[in-house]
Amino acid sequence: MIRARRTIHGCLLALATACGDSAGDDLPDEGGFTTGPDTGTNDESPTEATLTADTTVSTSDATMTTDESSTSEGSTETTTAVTVDSSSEGPGESSSGDPTDATTTSTSAETSTGDPTDATTTDTGPLPTCGDGDPELGEVCLQPGVAYAMGGAPSDLVLADIDGDGELDVATTNLADGTVSVRLGAGDGTFGAEATFTVGAEPIAMTAVDLDGNADMDLAVVNRMDGTVSLLVADGLGGFAAADDVVVGTTPVDIGVGSVDNQIDADDDLVVVAQGSADYLVLLSDGDGTVTPSGPFQTDVDTPATVAVAHYGATADTDVFVLGGIEYWGSPGNGDGTITDATQVGANIIGADLLRATGIQINGDANMDISVASPGDDRVYFLLGNGAAQFQQFSAAVGTDPSDVAAFDVNGDTVLDAIVAQAGDDSIVVVPFDGAVYDDPVEFPAGMSPSAIAAAELDGDGIADVVVANADGDDIMVLLSDP
Repeated sequence: MIRARRTIHGCLLALATACGDSAGDDLPDEGGFTTGPDTGTNDESPTEATLTADTTVSTSDATMTTDESSTSEGSTETTTAVTVDSSSEGPGESSSGDPTDATTTSTSAETSTGDPTDATTTDTGPLPTCGDGDPELGEVCLQPGVAYAMGGAPSDLVLADIDGDGELDVATTNLADGTVSVRLGAGDGTFGAEATFTVGAEPIAMTAVDLDGNADMDLAVVNRMDGTVSLLVADGLGGFAAADDVVVGTTPVDIGVGSVDNQIDADDDLVVVAQGSADYLVLLSDGDGTVTPSGPFQTDVDTPATVAVAHYGATADTDVFVLGGIEYWGSPGNGDGTITDATQVGANIIGADLLRATGIQINGDANMDISVASPGDDRVYFLLGNGAAQFQQFSAAVGTDPSDVAAFDVNGDTVLDAIVAQAGDDSIVVVPFDGAVYDDPVEFPAGMSPSAIAAAELDGDGIADVVVANADGDDIMVLLSDP
C-alpha cells in the first residue's frame, strides 16, 4: 500500500555531512514539545545541488543531452536529460482522451491521453544506459508518460490495493465533478477501465486507509465545499459501498493518517484539517468501516493547509502538526484519541503557501520528519525531527509552483529520492540523492498543471514508477521506470 503524501516510512536522505551538524546535535534527545529554531536562507544558488543545513539548493543553468540510437527495426530510442532552470519555460500542454492507439514521446510538446491498450511509446530516460536492464548508481530512468483519462480536475491521488488482489490501483479525487475515479492495476504498469464514485462537492484531498480490517484498502475523501469527509469502504471487487459522509468543519482541505488512540487499538485513524475554522478533527476508526469524531482541536496556524501525523515527541503516542502559509504548529497526542492543545509548539518555515505535507523518515534515524511543498518560493522543505518535536530545516530549489512532493528510490540505489510535481511547469522533477548530496534535478513532462504525485513499484522490475495527477488535463500520467 502506498498512501500518497501521508505516512510513508523509509529513508529519504542519509545526510552524511549535513545531519552531523544540524539534525539534532544541538537539540535535546528527549523531553516534551519545545519550539524549534527559525533558520535563515542562503539566496545564492550553488552550481552543484548539495543538501546543507540552513542552505537552499539550486542548480546550474538548464542543460539537455540527447542520444538517439536505433533499438529495434522500425523504432528509435531517444534519451534526454533535462536539469531544472526556473527561468526556462515548461513543456507544452497535453490533450486528453482514451488512447486505444496512443503514441507518446517526451520530445514532443503534446502527449495523447487514455488507455494504452496498443500504446507505442518512445523510451526517454535521462542517461544513455537507460533501458539496458542494469540499474546503476545515479541513473534516473523513466519512460515517457502514458496518460489515462480521469474525472474533472483531479486534485489528489493515491496508489493502494483497493480490490485486494495484491496489485496497486490508482484513485483520484475529481474537484470539478464531485467524484472519485478508480482504475485497477494489472501489475505490469498498466491500469484498467475507469470507474467513478460519487462523493461530496469539491473533493480536494484523499488518503487510503483500512477502515474495516480486511485485505483491501478503503478511501477517505475530503470535500471542501460540503465540509465533510466521505468514507468509501471497499467491497473487495474494486468498488465501494455507498459513501458515508461525516461532517468535519468549515472548508476542510487536507487529511492525514495515524493511530491517534494507539494506547487503545492499532487501527489507523484520520486527522482532517479545516481551513475555515482553523482547527482539525480526529476521526477514530471503529474497525468496522465507521468512525467516531474526537475534537475539534485548535491550531495557531493562521491559514492551515496541510497536516502531518506521526510520532514527533518523546512518547510513542501519535502527534499532529498542522502547516500553512509560512507556519507549522504541532500538538502532542495523548494516546487515547485526544490532543493536548496547551502544549502546542510552532515556528516559521522559510517558505510560502505550504501544502501537501508528508510524515516520513528522511535522514535514517529513528525520528519522524516532514516534507512539504512550498509553491510560494518554488522550493520543497524537509524538516528533520529530533524526537522532541524540534525540527532542523533543509530545502531544495525546484521548478515553478511545486504542488506535491513524494519520496521513493527512483534510481535503484536503495536511497529514497525526492519526486516533485510542478504545476507551473507541467512537469515533474526527480531530485536524486546518493546518501550524502543531491544530484541535479531531472525534469520529465507530466501533463497540464500537475496537482499530486505518488511513486511505487508498479511493473515488477523492482524500481519505482511515478504517477502524477494533472488538474487541467483531467487525467493521470504514468511514468514507468526503465533501468
